[in-house]
Amino acid sequence: WDVATPELLKELMDAPPPGGLRLKSTTHGFHRDLYYDTPDGALARRDVTCRFRLGADDRRVLTVAFASPRQRFSAAVTELDLSAALRGESEPARRLRGLVDAASLEPVVALEVERQTRRLGGAWPWSARYELVYDIVTVRHDVLSREFREMKLVRLRPGGPDLATVTAGMRRVSGT
Repeated sequence: WDVATPELLKELMDAPPPGGLRLKSTTHGFHRDLYYDTPDGALARRDVTCRFRLGADDRRVLTVAFASPRQRFSAAVTELDLSAALRGESEPARRLRGLVDAASLEPVVALEVERQTRRLGGAWPWSARYELVYDIVTVRHDVLSREFREMKLVRLRPGGPDLATVTAGMRRVSGT
């Protein structure tokens, strides 16, 4: 769900869990996703994305995703920058080198994400488990930047309450 204002996002983050669920844990994090392509858009023309994620926890993940057929290859890397990571032997680096000259990649867009994740569960050990993810995202491209907010619900384990009940509870709280 898109969240219209920072105030509404804060209200949603502070609201009691929907559907009779209980708050199990809350985590807060920050990461930056840098998306790359060649100057002539060779990856975009092939429906391929190259993402280099830099986490505030010092983790770095290289991901190459293909739209058709839908495939995604991710690997944690130790290198501090993309060019060094692409010289490595990770599966995403090898696949990307098979498509383009890695030296020609340049940043296209950056997403700065501040994330709060709430893990939710029912009263019983066999109850459903969910994550509610609240993101504040700043999109940067050249000198332009824009911010948006969103909320996501992820079912981690089936059971009661079901997804429809939790979603209905989220809609009541968010007004969507």
